[in-house]
Amino acid sequence: MQKQIELGTPKTFITLGNKANTLFKYMIKQGLNIRQEDYQTHKVYNYSYIMLKPESNGKKRKPADPKRIEEYKKHIADIVQIKAKARALGAGFCGHR
Repeated sequence: MQKQIELGTPKTFITLGNKANTLFKYMIKQGLNIRQEDYQTHKVYNYSYIMLKPESNGKKRKPADPKRIEEYKKHIADIVQIKAKARALGAGFCGHR
């Protein structure tokens, strides 16, 4: 990932799920060479999590809850917009699972 950061200078990082998000934060603590003010991160849940597992963030909605699906779709659409803006500005974009 360090090489990708050096070559692409991404300004946005997408992590897929809690494990990837936790790993990304750990890599930063361990010395991943990127300044926090230079980028933003967005965590996306895997679609199978939305469809197959109950929510565990306090709302406790059931799998495939229509509101969860709508929120997921909106979140993905927001990320698509962020990616389009980043590309228009010539900024890098990096997503990891």
